[in-house]
Amino acid sequence: KIQDLPDFDGRAEDWPMFAAAFAQSTASYNYSNFENNQRLQRCLKGEARETVHSLLIHPDNVPAVMDTLRFRFGRPELLIKCQLRQVREMPYISESAIDKMIPFSVKVKNLAVFLQSVNGQQHLCNPTLLEELVGKLPMSKKLDWAKTSSTIQPYPTIKDFSTWLSGVADLICTVQDSGRTHSTEPKRRVLLQTANNAREILCPLCHVGHHIFDC
Repeated sequence: KIQDLPDFDGRAEDWPMFAAAFAQSTASYNYSNFENNQRLQRCLKGEARETVHSLLIHPDNVPAVMDTLRFRFGRPELLIKCQLRQVREMPYISESAIDKMIPFSVKVKNLAVFLQSVNGQQHLCNPTLLEELVGKLPMSKKLDWAKTSSTIQPYPTIKDFSTWLSGVADLICTVQDSGRTHSTEPKRRVLLQTANNAREILCPLCHVGHHIFDC
């Protein structure tokens, strides 16, 4: 059975996974152009399919299909814009919603790793982008970052910010987990005490909750 490819409808954020699946499965199973053409016809949807519709009529066009899709949906600048948009769409974080820094740190980390993987050094060192990301933080964390960034030479980058932010998110997770543990302990003690009290006043004759002299 021929292994199917993941559906691809032209979203730039899905291109890396789709392209990797195509390349790796083709190499692993030694698929021919004919087999790959069948796979592409099944998995391409929407705008992606419309872009290469005329090329799918013949198996020999498979390399051209992938080149066209790569140029249209997989260019590094498109992928970078997609990653930047996802981070910029994250809401501003208030002091009362400090736990929102956890998903924000994940987004920033993904952005930093991605920019490194596509040699996006100009974006990693972009002070305007960094300022925009820092602007999402509550005031207390902005001050903490300002203190940290002042020690980074020659200048802080998105990677530095991501490393610092991940550390803050880890601390928030630790505090939250500790808070959940402490909040459940008093409830257990109350329940145990209630159970003990119930056993102490159980009548040995009728097994009802009163003293024996009231039976």
